[in-house]
Amino acid sequence: MEQNTRLNAGGLVMLRSGPPRLQCCHNGAAVGCFREAGRRGNHLSLRAYPTLAGARMAQARAPAGERTMLLRAPSRLHDLPRQPPVDPLREPRSQRGVVLVHLLHGARFEHVDDLVGRYRGAGVVEAGLLEAVDTACVAWVGIVQDMQALAALHPALCATEAALDAHAELLLLEPCAASRLRWIGAR
Repeated sequence: MEQNTRLNAGGLVMLRSGPPRLQCCHNGAAVGCFREAGRRGNHLSLRAYPTLAGARMAQARAPAGERTMLLRAPSRLHDLPRQPPVDPLREPRSQRGVVLVHLLHGARFEHVDDLVGRYRGAGVVEAGLLEAVDTACVAWVGIVQDMQALAALHPALCATEAALDAHAELLLLEPCAASRLRWIGAR
């Protein structure tokens, strides 16, 4: 029997600018909590819900002042990985890597899916490719081991932005202590 290695979420809610937390998600699962690298006080969390309706309800309950984006994977192949919980004894904080969220506003999923192939093999673990439900935006999620690996990936990120002619936003995220989405080595 094949092991389920993907979340298979009906919807993911990305919360930005809220306080760092991994609290109960009302019928959802906390995927990760992150500090935005280089931006003091900025945080982001990802929460997965089994249905799109559940994700919409959670998005509606988000506290005032938190910016949200409702994301979904068009297929199981593109969904985020199901990763084991953090083992604090075997995973020192300094080795959790950097999570990248490359938001491509105005891009079409099919075009992005073709272009992100350039990232593979550049010291990056592709975590998922998601599309926004309520807006024209594609979010590529990847994990690199450190800032050196990010520097090696940077030309490919820029080339993708240029090829798409889309407004792009690159979020560099440092996983918090209990974040499931983190560097656990190349798979």
